Amino acid sequence: MHKALDPGTEGKKLQSMGDSRSSPNLHAHHIRNKIVAAYTAGELTVASDKLVAITGLAGRMQALIQGEYLAGLWRNTLSSDLLWKVIGGKQANGLLSTRAAQFRAPSWSWAALDGHIMPGRPNTERILITIDEAVTDPVVPENPLGQLKSGRIRLRGVLLPGTVKPPDSSTLQPDKLHVSFAAGTETVDHWIFPDIQNEISDQSVFCLVVSTKNQYDGMLI
Repeated sequence: MHKALDPGTEGKKLQSMGDSRSSPNLHAHHIRNKIVAAYTAGELTVASDKLVAITGLAGRMQALIQGEYLAGLWRNTLSSDLLWKVIGGKQANGLLSTRAAQFRAPSWSWAALDGHIMPGRPNTERILITIDEAVTDPVVPENPLGQLKSGRIRLRGVLLPGTVKPPDSSTLQPDKLHVSFAAGTETVDHWIFPDIQNEISDQSVFCLVVSTKNQYDGMLI
């Protein structure tokens, strides 16, 4: 049971999009992002139902987007879909974000966490990675939109080595880390948003650069 999302309201939005003539695919992705943000702002009575609870909405989205559904993300915008983040490093109830105790989605999906999610914005420009493989294995093969038992992804791209900077009074924010990346002969300072607060203990990190649309957008590896 979800306590925030109104399937009737959001479902009507999706249904009305069937008449959209202007970039219906992109519009569908933006509506999808609003749904994910609203959905993760609530609470589930049964945490393992994270993906199961939105099966109906995912089905309507699939008809509009006409792409393959992968654990809450979509293959035709998967590169930018991977750039989701946890808002404030917390769940909607104010508790810190956590990883699911039992598998329900691969780690590259927002559904693997309990946290308030800001989805990645649909983007096909300046993408710097190649997705060689992205697969999910549903519990019921005939229902790829439902519960999963495994998933995997294989990417190719550029890894930037980085060093986590010690926080000071101007950069001390619990949901962010200040990192200095080596980009060729230059050094680029950037904020990173860990999925889980205090999960990164090493000073040295690597970032897979996904897009340069907004300076550097990437994922920690």
